[in-house]
Amino acid sequence: MIDSLSGVKTLSNKQFPNNINTIVENYLYTKLLNLDLLQQKSTAYLMYDYIKNNFLPDATTDYSGQSTMTTQLYAQYNYLLYPHSGIVPLYKEIRKAFYEINPDANKNDWMIQCWLNFYRAGEFIDWHMHWDAKFEVWHGFYCVDVEPNSATLYKVPPNMEDKDIITINSMNNLLVLGKSDGDYHRSTEWPYHFPRITIAFDIIKPEKIIEAYGTTSLKNHWIPLV
Repeated sequence: MIDSLSGVKTLSNKQFPNNINTIVENYLYTKLLNLDLLQQKSTAYLMYDYIKNNFLPDATTDYSGQSTMTTQLYAQYNYLLYPHSGIVPLYKEIRKAFYEINPDANKNDWMIQCWLNFYRAGEFIDWHMHWDAKFEVWHGFYCVDVEPNSATLYKVPPNMEDKDIITINSMNNLLVLGKSDGDYHRSTEWPYHFPRITIAFDIIKPEKIIEAYGTTSLKNHWIPLV
């Protein structure tokens, strides 16, 4: 079925409180937020300039359209750590949705890393996964400026063939949140003269961060989701 509010293909009718929509049972969810989009967009532009001016190693770096500059530099910063307008409300909404979906989760046992996706015309992020299932990670993104026409496509195990692709049609203020448990996802190519803006994040337990990175190369850009 197609949900008239979120514009997504749903595989389950299970509903959570506060307008959380189940896309794939026990895996992928959406929630339409009510954040100030002008505020979110303004902050995203400020952060784009800050990231470019402080973390880009080479002004001639070319990602061949298959990523974005701010995405490739995700390990250099945590979007949620900056004191710009709208960031705290966004953090609170991500936290709220995560614990609504996971009501039994220990609220002192999760951390979050967040980055900016800032797509120029012709850019997209190709099929990719984030974490191995053993790390028990949740991944998601918030849509700031994604209209009139864009989408994120998912292949969710065990249904990984092209005929099984799930399309989440992007709309401003939509929060998408799901497990990182073997799925692959990609964005559609952005054709417009203005940027497509999303804010992405990973949520993980502290001990899993250590397991993934060790202690010698660990960068302190994770913050508690409490």
